[in-house]
Amino acid sequence: MATGTKKVLVVEDNADWRELLAMIIRRSGHEVVIAGSGKEGIRQASKTNPDLILMDLGLPELGGDEATIQIKADPVTKHIPVVV
Repeated sequence: MATGTKKVLVVEDNADWRELLAMIIRRSGHEVVIAGSGKEGIRQASKTNPDLILMDLGLPELGGDEATIQIKADPVTKHIPVVV
């Protein structure tokens, strides 16, 4: 990863929106990690330690609100800003 770039986790179940957001973020010079569900978002947050999480609320398996609560409850990921 180049100096100054940030890692952004996009948690979005709609593939079109997910890819659009990823494209915009990459064009801004940042790394993108994607997740298609709340559970996957929690796993990716813990695994990749992103600098920012963009979270959809209406997700399958586990809603974005509950996924955010779990991310904030984990000492490893609680410092990561989450934008809903």
